[in-house]
Amino acid sequence: MAVRTFSFCFILLMSAWGSVCAMHADSLKYRMIREHSDDVQVVAVSPNGKFVATGSWDKTIKVMNVDSGYSWMSTLRGHASAVNALSFSRDGKFLISGGNDYRVMVWKLSEDGAYFALDTMITNAHTSPITDVLMGPGMRMIYTAGADGRIMIYDRVKRKARTIENKSPVTNIALSTDRRFIFCTDESTLMKQYDAFGKIIRTYEGHSDYVNAVVYAVNNKYVITGGSDKTIIIWNPLTGKEVRRLEGHEWKVTSLSISPDSKYLLSGSSDGSAKLWDVETGEELKSFEGIGSNVQGVALSPDSKLAFIAMHMDSKEDEFGVVAWETGIEPPAQAKPGQPAPLPKHLQKYAPKTTGSTPARKPAPAPKPDRTKAPTDQKVLEETDEVKIMQDK
Repeated sequence: MAVRTFSFCFILLMSAWGSVCAMHADSLKYRMIREHSDDVQVVAVSPNGKFVATGSWDKTIKVMNVDSGYSWMSTLRGHASAVNALSFSRDGKFLISGGNDYRVMVWKLSEDGAYFALDTMITNAHTSPITDVLMGPGMRMIYTAGADGRIMIYDRVKRKARTIENKSPVTNIALSTDRRFIFCTDESTLMKQYDAFGKIIRTYEGHSDYVNAVVYAVNNKYVITGGSDKTIIIWNPLTGKEVRRLEGHEWKVTSLSISPDSKYLLSGSSDGSAKLWDVETGEELKSFEGIGSNVQGVALSPDSKLAFIAMHMDSKEDEFGVVAWETGIEPPAQAKPGQPAPLPKHLQKYAPKTTGSTPARKPAPAPKPDRTKAPTDQKVLEETDEVKIMQDK
């Protein structure tokens, strides 16, 4: 009788525990995406939010189609070692990868949008593992960083490269929206700002340990760094001054991702967590943790609704991948065609009142600027295929 009572109680206990675990999983609102056979080093999301790419120690790149229910559409092979760096072009048609094999590869989306295939391989870019890759806004220039201390700028049209010698191993790079400046982190406590010709414009001092990651805000108001001192610093790129400091991670910050509207920042850390921040206020909005350890890469979807996190995950099935976490961020309401976009809440009280009986009068079209004439109040200081530097007279 005692044995039956014990068994019955044990069953009830396990049933209750299962219900608790199910509720906990539902409240976390995440999805495990396992496809690799070794740890994932990096994750990237295309600017249109359609594709997610992951690079792993298993030497492969997996590309997932979000629109078709998180289905894998391409397995890209060609790297001879771990894939450390991934980045999509602005139009989402190219994917750049870099690995421990010193190779940089350019993958192109097929005409029907069904798969990615190798377009270009750059084998003489670096003499050490590739740590970061970017494609410029015009989809012509490719920027790469390596543990050999080089920053390479490769012209896809001319098939020529030039390098910036940073000397110390480069860990991460970011590009200003006008392509005039390259921001670089290396094995030091500084972040450096180079111009397009390889001249150091400014150094940013504020971290007390190595700086590991950097991102540039598209609104041109901020450049943001994360360091081994557990902190994130938001800088003003015009003055080089610190705007605010974000603290909350318990170990070094390894990766950063910023939303296209420059409102939200996602950070990853060796403490096994990723955190979502409000860039303007510095408030920590959400922390994603409890799934794995040692976050290597993070990527925020363009609408900020999903946080993709690459970390070490123990797996009995020998399958590794990323975690897709819901952030709870709702994108702003979209205006209907022909209607103005809704005002933010704090400005709605200033909106003009409408009765609905009188149709809104369409404003007169603004005169088109004459683009055939060059501005007379500026002069060209220096001009190349990549950059044009102007100065007011």
